[in-house]
Amino acid sequence: MGRNIILCSDGTCNAFGGKHSNVAKLLQLIKLNAPEKQIVIYDQGIGTKKSEFERIKEWKDKLLHTGEVHNDAFYLLQPPDYGHFFPISTCKRIRAIAFGDGLDVNVKQLYTKLAEIYETGDKLFFFGFSRGAFTVRALAGLLWRYGLPDKCQADKLFNEGWKLFRDEFPDEKGENRNKALEFRNNYDTRDCHVEFLGLWDTVKSYGGICPVMLPHLRHNPSVSCVRHALALDEERGWFDVTQWGWLDSDREDTCKKAAVTRLDPADRNIISSHQDVEEVWFAGTHSDIGGDNNNRDTSDIALRWMLGEARDKGLLLDRTGECFLSLPVSRERPVVQSSRSFGWKIIDSIPRRTIDNSGEWPELIRTRGAAKRLQKLTQTRDNKILVHESVPICRRPPLSHVSQTKRLPIKE
Repeated sequence: MGRNIILCSDGTCNAFGGKHSNVAKLLQLIKLNAPEKQIVIYDQGIGTKKSEFERIKEWKDKLLHTGEVHNDAFYLLQPPDYGHFFPISTCKRIRAIAFGDGLDVNVKQLYTKLAEIYETGDKLFFFGFSRGAFTVRALAGLLWRYGLPDKCQADKLFNEGWKLFRDEFPDEKGENRNKALEFRNNYDTRDCHVEFLGLWDTVKSYGGICPVMLPHLRHNPSVSCVRHALALDEERGWFDVTQWGWLDSDREDTCKKAAVTRLDPADRNIISSHQDVEEVWFAGTHSDIGGDNNNRDTSDIALRWMLGEARDKGLLLDRTGECFLSLPVSRERPVVQSSRSFGWKIIDSIPRRTIDNSGEWPELIRTRGAAKRLQKLTQTRDNKILVHESVPICRRPPLSHVSQTKRLPIKE
């Protein structure tokens, strides 16, 4: 019987300690001492410091002595290296925070570690918040297109495969499709399917003014189950969410642009009939849903929902996690503060390219916030909007809602 392989990628400036994101909280609720059943890999967010890595390392070492963690069941990936010379290191951190520098490094760390430990039959669970959610989606797309090599070749083949992967978008003539097939045939890479993709509010702004655009970020036949918690009250334009769904070029067989992103009929059928997708709107801003602002009234609701959904798919929780799910649910509605401060209003006025659903390079526009997100949903799967029951009734659209730990039939 295969093991669970859990990959956790944190958001910008998020790490273990201080303001825990829901990714870091998840680590404290799942089983970490049974390597024959479950292995966990954690990568802290870009823009973080080595001191934060030392904090989680101390936590791991403490639990090793109590038996709550097994060394072969919990791996910590090295934090970003911005150097030691203060002016240079500070500039590198600012670039990482503002423009997302380091995506390739984060994906490579996860990719090579996965190649080292993955065995046929293992079930993959990917979790991420914000840009960390973008990271695991990029990794899932890379695995779908180019497969997973053995551990001896992973370092070399990542560099080659990642370059091909990034160059695929856009590819109006579809020339890179054959390159991907050649890569897989030449290196005999392994199929690697993702059982569960757990996301907290994936942002579009990875890359800043010029966002990073990669194939298969919104559609991926190799992912069996997608759960995405979305922030209903986020008002900053730079925090527009990247939903999971069809690109226009995948819906229309006659579309001649962005050819490499178009799926074969068999793959479209897999997504339409077999992929289990729920994107649920929660009351709160981006940080409320992801858990990095200490507003547990909002973040715990999204965490509880995600944890219950993942457990239903086979994620193993520890006693703390089981207790967390069994706690009585508060009936008080979460209190939400505006995220669009004066500084963010200025930043929102800066022209930038924001990803749309066309599959083409977007035009330069000036965003004016993401207020009234529900009215702007054009990429909703099957034209249904799911709103969590914790959202006040007066703020729900007249469609459907889901419960906190399990799905309910859709009510039209």
